[in-house]
Amino acid sequence: MLVFVLYVKWSQSYWARKKVPYIKPTSIWGNFENPFKQKLGVKHIAKEAYVEFKQQGVPHGGIYLFAEPVYIPINPELVKNILAKDFSYFNGHGFPHDAKKDPLSAHLFNLDGDSWRNTRVKLTPVFTSGKMKTMFNTVLDCGKPLTQHINAELETNKSLNIHEIVSLFTIDVIGSCAFGVECNSFKDPDAEFKKFGYQVTEVSPRNKVYNFMKFVAPTIGKFIHVRRVTLEMENFIINMIQGVLDHRKSGKVVRNDFMQLFLELEKKAKANNEDSFTIQEIAAQAYVFIIGGFETSATTMTFILHELAYNEEIQEKLRNEIRETLRRYNGSLTYDGIMEMKYMDQVVNGNISPFCFPLIYFKCI
Repeated sequence: MLVFVLYVKWSQSYWARKKVPYIKPTSIWGNFENPFKQKLGVKHIAKEAYVEFKQQGVPHGGIYLFAEPVYIPINPELVKNILAKDFSYFNGHGFPHDAKKDPLSAHLFNLDGDSWRNTRVKLTPVFTSGKMKTMFNTVLDCGKPLTQHINAELETNKSLNIHEIVSLFTIDVIGSCAFGVECNSFKDPDAEFKKFGYQVTEVSPRNKVYNFMKFVAPTIGKFIHVRRVTLEMENFIINMIQGVLDHRKSGKVVRNDFMQLFLELEKKAKANNEDSFTIQEIAAQAYVFIIGGFETSATTMTFILHELAYNEEIQEKLRNEIRETLRRYNGSLTYDGIMEMKYMDQVVNGNISPFCFPLIYFKCI
């Protein structure tokens, strides 16, 4: 016990030894809460630390997640260097992953070192504005069942659970754009893809243990591996993607989605005699769409609609911008039209989570 306490004390002196401004740890958990009894959450506490360093006028600062030091850059030039230049030093988030035992955990956000660098190089051409533009109509198609569902619900004169509604929409978008499948979440309440989508974001004992290892003890997490998803969900996603890719190849089906982009990368790799993504690697990159695009997008849209309901002046100004944009594009909703909506952009960005500053895990070397 004494050795453990001394280890924690020594680990939590890292920033002092490096002469980096830091916030003094408040407990064995560092500057954060007990991960099993969270009230504020990681993002809120990290934001408060960022604001404190900002007020101190320092270029950067450090805090602790248990015994792990966390680096928070404040100066914009530092942020720019870390995100765009210093890949030899900052090439991962330090989160546990195991490509063999838990293939869905080996996505771009979790990878580090050469694996991260190689995957990033391969995926960079996928996320250009031109590629995103080709998926726009796929997203637009998901809006049709959304409007039909809302219109049907309005006829019942019942209150709408808007978070539930936009969650179904985001699941349909992810299914169509990332996995190349039609989820039909509004029509089929028992759709398997929807069930697994909710499973990823639910607060379960499994996810609590995983988050503990991910945020508090990533080094230990690499040795004591905890699955982020069940084996059932892993098999479902991998088998579904394998079926979609086989169908595309055999039937010569072409569709503007994430799967099609991977098929193009595979052709390019074969032409250049290079290694292409394995089915497990493709599944991992597609899976991260669920993590990053399901609950986050649904919550953002819910907050936007809530604020618009209470601010009719802003609501009307935004409505007028939408009407004017539709008029310029002959009543059609287009990618270019949305990109021209400056006020829409302000409304959306004004409701995004306050965790919009860099929080960068810094490995002790």
